[in-house]
Amino acid sequence: MNIAICDDNNEHIGYIKSMTAEYMPDASIYCVTNAKELYTYAENENIDIAIIDIVLDNENGITAARKIREINDETDIIFISGYAEDYFESVYEVEHIYLVKKPIDENIFKSSLQKAIEIKQNNNLAVFIWKLKNETIRVPYADILYFESYNHSVKLVTKSHKKDTIIPSVTLKKLSSYLNMGVFIRCHQSFIVNISNYDRAGRTEIIMEGASVPVSRRYSGKVKLIIGEERRKQLWN
Repeated sequence: MNIAICDDNNEHIGYIKSMTAEYMPDASIYCVTNAKELYTYAENENIDIAIIDIVLDNENGITAARKIREINDETDIIFISGYAEDYFESVYEVEHIYLVKKPIDENIFKSSLQKAIEIKQNNNLAVFIWKLKNETIRVPYADILYFESYNHSVKLVTKSHKKDTIIPSVTLKKLSSYLNMGVFIRCHQSFIVNISNYDRAGRTEIIMEGASVPVSRRYSGKVKLIIGEERRKQLWN
């Protein structure tokens, strides 16, 4: 999952980043101190969650959130403010999932992250979305078999097999931070598979729609665990 933090106070950014990283250790976190940097980042990356201070030096955080959602209406917003009462009405001009007051209560902040995660799992993360230079890739999770590392890029293979999609200049490690890793699992240095779409699994391979995906020794224990005890008894060779 990709998270952007925008606050004009570096001390606050450090604290917010620390709490976010602790609660979401697999997330990719990008920090900026002004709205302009946030817009630039949003135009080049898919932001899943934007954590924005309402009071910024050069621009109102509510306006910044509105522009971010104009760039990508699937970005969820968490507002942060030490003046929450002053913006109680105007904050609802932009769709958001939480308003956290400063000084930040760690439990409340983590509750806001949990709510965002649940929304993504139930809605947005049911679709894989990746922004390229001239197009945006959108593939339902249900249609994805696996991702494969391929010539400094990643190949996305679907159930339809109509055409493999090449995602250029990205690693599996970076791509995994944008995925719901409750649905996908790394089974090999070169493969991430959709565990909802496998037909059969063994210690060395996973069979998906007739395709054989290797399972390396490094990841076999995790694959075995994720598949689940009951399913494992039936399918593990």
